[in-house]
Amino acid sequence: MPVSHAGFAGLLRVLFPCGVRKTLKNILAEYGGVALVLYLAIFFVVLGGFWFAIRMGFRPAGTGGKVGTFAAAYIATKLTQPLRIGLTIVLTPLLARAWKRIRGPRPAQAEVAPPDVETQRADR
Repeated sequence: MPVSHAGFAGLLRVLFPCGVRKTLKNILAEYGGVALVLYLAIFFVVLGGFWFAIRMGFRPAGTGGKVGTFAAAYIATKLTQPLRIGLTIVLTPLLARAWKRIRGPRPAQAEVAPPDVETQRADR
């Protein structure tokens, strides 16, 4: 039974109410590198977890008998992508606040005026 997009959108509305719901694009625009690093960290932890589980003898149904361990782990990781995106959307603001608290306020950078072209010619 295929899942319709309207059903998935309804599920997202239930999981992420209007005040909380943000798209991944908005999260990336607002938090930048923090969101990207968090998403990639979650991706590699899940990929490594599936790889380790398969190597230890877990046999997920439907991965095919001739598929290699890494390929099976990658397929299983891709199946978790909606969950990973949702986790990134929820955790990114929390992680960004914690990162700012740990890092502390950034010192203001002094503006350096570009060198004057006439001054450079006179120095030669």
